[in-house]
Amino acid sequence: MNFLLGAWSWIKNPNNRGVIQLVFIVGLVAIILMQHSCNGDLKQQLAEQKAEYERASNNVEALKDTIRQGKINDTTLLAEKLALKLTLKELKEGYSDMLIGFEQFKKQNPKVIEKITVNNYETIREVPVYAKMDSLGNGTMSFSDTAKFADGNYRNLKGVISYNSKLFNKKDSSEISFGKLGVYNKVTSGLGNFVLDQGIKLKVGLFEDPKTHKVSIAATTSYPGIKFTQLEGADIMDDKDSKKATRQFRRTWGVGVSLGYGATVDLKTSKVVFGPQVGVGLHYTPKWLQWGK
Repeated sequence: MNFLLGAWSWIKNPNNRGVIQLVFIVGLVAIILMQHSCNGDLKQQLAEQKAEYERASNNVEALKDTIRQGKINDTTLLAEKLALKLTLKELKEGYSDMLIGFEQFKKQNPKVIEKITVNNYETIREVPVYAKMDSLGNGTMSFSDTAKFADGNYRNLKGVISYNSKLFNKKDSSEISFGKLGVYNKVTSGLGNFVLDQGIKLKVGLFEDPKTHKVSIAATTSYPGIKFTQLEGADIMDDKDSKKATRQFRRTWGVGVSLGYGATVDLKTSKVVFGPQVGVGLHYTPKWLQWGK
């Protein structure tokens, strides 16, 4: 009871009016900040729900989508398909096949996963063939063909086929030497050795539509005859658990330098003094006053 009477007496004291006004202003600012924080959290939750709905819709369409193939120009082929937007948990539990071949990176979190398969169909015509044979009928046929395409693509084809030519008697098919008459020639094919060197440049990218937020994977090449038979991509996002963990690392206490204009209470006279302030101190910011991602 005495405490309440003393507090009421202190409030009624005209000398304390400046302090009371300052406390009122600080309280009002705190209430406004709390309301702003609550509104900010609500807006963030609505934005996250909208983004999650768009992500789910994108993934449904991506799973049903097929590869669209066309041309950017006369020399550049284009393949395009909707890509997935997955959390790390979804990737590991539902789409683990996309991680096959990346076992050495299992301790690292992936950011983008792409999976591409192409078929190349090319007909090579009018390739010069060079043949030679020794006195025993042993010979080789060699060939070489090189082609260069746009954007640094190329194809080198080389091969050697060995053969053996023998002479046989027409009467009894007995083998005879080259110098005798009345014989026929038989060529026996050997084994061929081929070298195919291809330089195929593929350009792959993930693109997000700024309006629909749908993600597409696109691949281009200037190598002729290429057909994309598999084109899959996934944009790996942070899940809610990782975002919450990140927010938990925010600090409430800190040490900093302050510079600005403010109000100071003189404890002896109970007067409020306004003016510029410079100082170094310990500050406390509760988490309900920290908003954003």
